[in-house]
Amino acid sequence: MKTPIAHVPGPRYVPGGARLPPVIMTIAEDEIAEYESRACSVCGEPQFSTSAGVTCPQGHLNAATTRT
Repeated sequence: MKTPIAHVPGPRYVPGGARLPPVIMTIAEDEIAEYESRACSVCGEPQFSTSAGVTCPQGHLNAATTRT
């Protein structure tokens, strides 16, 4: 089961007038303890791993990690 961790609003409209839905990031329940133990050095939000690297719900990709 996946747990929602962030709600990222998308741009309201794209060329052609299409409206984009917001992005809801989720995490597997067995990864929550690791997610809550790492904090982004930029904003303090918890960090999680993605295919692009470590990020937080605010989108600070590969920012330094602070252990909590």
